[in-house]
Amino acid sequence: MDKTLGRRASSDSVEDSDSEQPGVKTLEKGLKILDFIIGNQRSFGVSEIANEFGMDKGSAYRFLTTFDRSGVLHQDKRSRKYGLGTKFLVWASRANSLATIVSVARPSLEELARVTGLEAHLALMSHQTGVLVDTAFPNTPMSTRSLIGLQEPLHNTALGKALLAFLPDDEMRSLIDTIPLTKATDKTIVDRAVLVEALMEIRRTGVATDRGEFFTFLHCFAAPVFDETERVVASIGVSAVLDSLTEKAEREVYKKLLQISDGLTRVLSS
Repeated sequence: MDKTLGRRASSDSVEDSDSEQPGVKTLEKGLKILDFIIGNQRSFGVSEIANEFGMDKGSAYRFLTTFDRSGVLHQDKRSRKYGLGTKFLVWASRANSLATIVSVARPSLEELARVTGLEAHLALMSHQTGVLVDTAFPNTPMSTRSLIGLQEPLHNTALGKALLAFLPDDEMRSLIDTIPLTKATDKTIVDRAVLVEALMEIRRTGVATDRGEFFTFLHCFAAPVFDETERVVASIGVSAVLDSLTEKAEREVYKKLLQISDGLTRVLSS
């Protein structure tokens, strides 16, 4: 983001297509104002925001006062300018907590890849899906950065099911009722009752599996990771080519996955 006030944010214009819904356009404008304030790391007055985004002062004032009332921004009574508020700091703290999980989990992820000889993955919950946040290969600490950010559906991936299965009952059932059970392959679970049965089995064994349910050629395993409040905060797992593992090898993967996920839970709970 350009930090020079003399240049209007033309490249990130707040004007959108007339086909956009008014509420969406307003939200986008507000987010761009927040992004501008965050990027410049200082406070701004109504006139400055109005000039930067090519809007009238009344509109700029409404955006800023709305953010001020919510706590995202805070107006200094002397300068009458708006800077970051306490709610934003809370959000930043939570984001830092997620980054901490990824950092703390890295050694466990590398160990899982090493002892299983398989690609290892870490996912976090994001709204109604899991998101892949780190990956490790056996015998190397590298990550597959091109995969970072890949969505892991909750109903047909091992990482997603491990997150969903260990949510509190009310949250789990609410998500089951609302998430789309999109069919990715012929093996994808698309019946909600069948999904509930599968999740109960995952709770019993502690391990979620995906045998060609998301990608036809992959067999994946995942286990939940909990924080100090015993809430599931992540899932860790491995992926193998479908039908490449013997039953004995699968049992070893289960055993090592549970050992490492339990160890990571102990670290995050300490």
